[in-house]
Amino acid sequence: MIKAINNVKRVRISYSFYKNFFSECKTEENSYRAKDKTIIVIIPDDGIKIPNTWKRDGQTFLTPTRVRITVYGSGACRSFLVEKNVTSVSAYQSKTIQPGAHSIKNLITVVNSFENN
Repeated sequence: MIKAINNVKRVRISYSFYKNFFSECKTEENSYRAKDKTIIVIIPDDGIKIPNTWKRDGQTFLTPTRVRITVYGSGACRSFLVEKNVTSVSAYQSKTIQPGAHSIKNLITVVNSFENN
């Protein structure tokens, strides 16, 4: 469940996922449910989106400079694998971007660094 209100998203996720990836975010007061061990996390929406210049093919994006981004998961829980073919078919530069409040910003930073190398 994701609700966007006033530039924040309220997402119910497992408590352990919150502690591992969203611990810098605030939580909604009294939102912890012991029966399924979930909590509502308030994620700031910084308005950063995946660039339109990246071509989408299913769960994969390809930048104009041939950097490949594979998306795992969905919504606030998604993570990314960024790969760039460096010299040949078997030589790759890669980096995983974990879920989090600033995962899109981190993704764009990594892609830009891969494009400039």
